Amino acid sequence: MFVGNPEGFDTEQAFSLGEIHFTVDQDSLATDIIVVKTLRIIAPEVTIEPARGGSNLDRIQENVLSYLGTSEAVVEDEPSAKNIIIQDLLITGGELQYGLLGATTLNLPLPEIHLTHIGEEGQGVSMDQASAKIIAAISKGATKEAMQSGSIKDVRNKLETQLKDKASGLKKLFKN
Repeated sequence: MFVGNPEGFDTEQAFSLGEIHFTVDQDSLATDIIVVKTLRIIAPEVTIEPARGGSNLDRIQENVLSYLGTSEAVVEDEPSAKNIIIQDLLITGGELQYGLLGATTLNLPLPEIHLTHIGEEGQGVSMDQASAKIIAAISKGATKEAMQSGSIKDVRNKLETQLKDKASGLKKLFKN
């Protein structure tokens, strides 16, 4: 599965899912609530590209919530729609590509993400609502990893030094 970036971002994709494995309660397939016992996403690639007003992942999250018609992703589904419960979700072995300038990225490991009991508190959730929860968890984990990365801090420090040097040079130029 491949998800492209919204308009206005330089990198091609927001994320792609590597391998996906799942087990389903077969008896639930004949009901209105499908129970996914385990869902494993192995080796996904996530690109986070910062921009004014939020990252590409923030924009995708906003788009999903807008599609659902709420900022909290809690919407009553049509009575005929099937809902889903995901008991155990694990995203592991992923790679995070942090957008720097243009399409240039810095590769970092994506932290393991483990969610449980999605939709269990009620009568399940729609696939859109489950997707919104999963995208939010990926976005949060990717953002946290990127902000804690020593490499990102090094790049930021180098850029700050270069900007200060350029500003100092401009000040000297205007004083003469």
